[in-house]
Amino acid sequence: MTSVTDLNLLDSTSISSLDAEQLLKSIVTDLVKLCSKKGIIISKNTAAYLVNLMVKNPEFSNSQGHMLGKEEIKELQELCLTKCLKACTLATLHMQVYFSMEVVTRAQLIQEHRESRKNLLEPILKDFLSKYPQNPEEVEKSYNSLVTLIILGSGIGGLTNSLALRETAVALQSVFPAAELSDLLLKSPDEQVKHINELTAIVSGVRLFNRDCHRGGHYIDDLPEILSRDVETMHGTLDTLMQKLMFKILLLTKAVENYFCKSKIQDSALNVTGNTPKKSPYASDIEGALFTEGGLRQEQTGIIKDALVTARQYEFFLRSLESQVEEVQSRMNELKEQLRISLAKIHNTVSFRTAIPTIEIYQDVNVMHQIISNQFVGFGRLMHKEFRIVMTLYESIMADPVKIIPKSM
Repeated sequence: MTSVTDLNLLDSTSISSLDAEQLLKSIVTDLVKLCSKKGIIISKNTAAYLVNLMVKNPEFSNSQGHMLGKEEIKELQELCLTKCLKACTLATLHMQVYFSMEVVTRAQLIQEHRESRKNLLEPILKDFLSKYPQNPEEVEKSYNSLVTLIILGSGIGGLTNSLALRETAVALQSVFPAAELSDLLLKSPDEQVKHINELTAIVSGVRLFNRDCHRGGHYIDDLPEILSRDVETMHGTLDTLMQKLMFKILLLTKAVENYFCKSKIQDSALNVTGNTPKKSPYASDIEGALFTEGGLRQEQTGIIKDALVTARQYEFFLRSLESQVEEVQSRMNELKEQLRISLAKIHNTVSFRTAIPTIEIYQDVNVMHQIISNQFVGFGRLMHKEFRIVMTLYESIMADPVKIIPKSM
């Protein structure tokens, strides 16, 4: 790959003939190497993000998007390197790239879960559909494969849980006896897959209903309750982190005000009543880092302003996460109510009856299956992902409360 140094040796005709995307990749690679020589760790993703930003920056003479010449490449390289030398700017860039790559919607996670489950089931399903049992032993083997497909497709329990295997087999036998297996295998592949999906929903609903009746399913996790606790924990963690971050923002803001207004930080910290506001346990440490007896250390003014911008960027990301958690909580409450209604309807349908047609409960058991195997699993993945992001934020900003500059990712 051609480096920026190599490009300086080319004439303008050669440069104009280079592919624009390849040229940017070359600049990105060179920027990572230059940063490394100066002891700055920057990923290719962050470097590419910075280069694309700087290309559009009005400070860059070629921000209109024309083909880059030798001098413009050198200017772009120097502009990017200058930004990388500022620790706060680099921390902000790292976080922007991190969020763009890590933060996803619940719908995306549900889709990823479905794709993952599909890939897991595909070889087992293909093997099941390719065989037609000729004797009782083969029938039993195919039926056990169907039980495996249903357990994996439902997401309730696991293949290593003998109780889950036994209860799934019993539930399947009640709605689809092994004697009907040959009829299923005579259908077209599409019809077979559709029938298996219907059986998965029905069997999952039966298992959840039995659990609600305390007739089994003790190994099934109470996902709604677990997720409610996770959401509550997430709220508490975000609130704590936001309070600490806002205190840091307050101190940095007052430091900037103190410098530009030429006033003492002690005077500006007093409220309108003349009372000193309650201090954070970190106040003395941070004030000691920011101020001398004579006021703000002037050589740190630029660093503090950059740190304030970075802190505000982190605040934006935290508030985005808070909004997403509130949305999850609201949607989760709606789904819990749907689950309760579906269970109540099934209870009413089966009351005082020893047997009922599957069609009478299919709609409700399918709703339960979709809520548990897709929606709540999606919520669980989202909460796990967001908790990891929050912990990254926490380590980045608050690991050392005395630090002015948050650690880069």
